[in-house]
Amino acid sequence: MPHLVRLTLPTLLAAHAVLLTGGAIVMLPLVWMILTSIRAPDEVFSAGMSLLPGTFYAAQNYSYALREAPLLRYMPASTSPSPMPSPPPTRRSRSASAPPRPPMTTAISRCCAKPSPTRCPTSSIQATT
Repeated sequence: MPHLVRLTLPTLLAAHAVLLTGGAIVMLPLVWMILTSIRAPDEVFSAGMSLLPGTFYAAQNYSYALREAPLLRYMPASTSPSPMPSPPPTRRSRSASAPPRPPMTTAISRCCAKPSPTRCPTSSIQATT
């Protein structure tokens, strides 16, 4: 049975602080993108920055995006599951009566079993004279 470690309160608080900071850093671009999408165009490119938009311009921005780009036509491709390859076959345990298989060899493994600069082109051994 593995030895269980009890974490102290300062360790738990530090761990949660690191996780919350990392989560905020990851979420910040998404939040900024959503807040920018509901601003008026002149407010997006203005010099001043504020967290909340001065005018709520979401309906105009999203209707413009749907008119100019055929987003509804592209949406099924991004929401439908993609075909996944089948998982590799599981390795079955060998029975005791089955003989062991010889190791697989390839041309490179036969050539480079004992690397030599004359026999193996992939060898990194330098010829010394």
